[in-house]
Amino acid sequence: MDDVRLTCYFIAPATLAPDETLEAIRRALQKRQIQLISVNDLPAGSFVTESVTSLIRQTDFIIADISDRNSNVFYELGLAHGMRKPVLLIARQNELGNIPFDLASSLIISYSNSGELEDFLERWLTRHADDLRQISV
Repeated sequence: MDDVRLTCYFIAPATLAPDETLEAIRRALQKRQIQLISVNDLPAGSFVTESVTSLIRQTDFIIADISDRNSNVFYELGLAHGMRKPVLLIARQNELGNIPFDLASSLIISYSNSGELEDFLERWLTRHADDLRQISV
């Protein structure tokens, strides 16, 4: 099963330039040879809605940071749910009280810093990478 290369789409506000959270996710995924794609990877001038929809459809699973209650994040998360993509929700520890009620009952991984997030993702991917590969086939 290890020969199947997985892709992960990271949902976060487009205004986030590469930051500690994105880089922590990138490092954790690279250790498992999983390609990370985010809205920041879209070419300038592309039709964002069409491109994002296509990226979500093409990727194997989603990591969504719902910390900032960003409407674009929730829109993309709705698309992912509608396409029945496996989704891992993450949020900064200090934002857990601000999660909308319809997501509050979901499993949300909280983190207080990028190192903690990276460590968690490495453990989660070790446990779930084979399941994700089976889903993607």
